[in-house]
Amino acid sequence: MGGFMLYVDGEPYPTLRPNDILELLRKEWSTSLSSNQIYDTSKGNAISKGLTILQVAWFVMRLRTRAIYHLETTQLEVRTLASAVLSFLTDTVW
Repeated sequence: MGGFMLYVDGEPYPTLRPNDILELLRKEWSTSLSSNQIYDTSKGNAISKGLTILQVAWFVMRLRTRAIYHLETTQLEVRTLASAVLSFLTDTVW
């Protein structure tokens, strides 16, 4: 899965609860993570994002064509379009 794990005195720390995080912040705990290490764990790359954009563009083009010819669209297609638009917005903002 990847991700990061907190070690205290060389031992893995159990799952952090909200109170544990507050305690670490009160103690002014800091980490040695660099931004490069965080970006390195990203699962998305240019190829996967490019393929996603092509698929969504093809889907939108099909829906527009169906609307032009006054063909019906299903609720599933409308929901898929809404999910794709929201996903695109999230990716661009993130």
